[in-house]
Amino acid sequence: MGVIRIGSVVRIFAFILSLSIFSVIACDSEPESNFEPFAIEIKNDPSLKSYLIYFPIDDKAKNKMYFSDLSAHVDKLFLIELNYSESNEYIGYNSAMLSIDASIVGSVNIIGGYNANNKEKTSLSFCGNFKRYKLSDLLSAPKAAKSNEN
Repeated sequence: MGVIRIGSVVRIFAFILSLSIFSVIACDSEPESNFEPFAIEIKNDPSLKSYLIYFPIDDKAKNKMYFSDLSAHVDKLFLIELNYSESNEYIGYNSAMLSIDASIVGSVNIIGGYNANNKEKTSLSFCGNFKRYKLSDLLSAPKAAKSNEN
């Protein structure tokens, strides 16, 4: 009869445990119908337009993932990360400001990432859970109800 080494048992146990962890943190990229990002124009200058972009704090999916990043993209021109913060004006949303040349407004894509396992972003999943929208679509999307505090 063979001898089972403790190190082998520990490795097997660690492998089985890692598989169970990954199944618990499964990615679900299908949001519920109440996932509603939107944008508002805040400055209209002949050459430069400014917008506030709002994305929900979580993706409204069955297995919630939380907002982790926001980018603006124009094909062959730029891809930039936007600095965002939790909105005081619209509860349950993060907001970021984007100022761009008026001539490219129709070409701008906004990409929100939902790859955090919690609101505090202390752990991330590598799900590739990104929500991509045209800025023009976000501008025409229904706006959330404003907070009563403002």
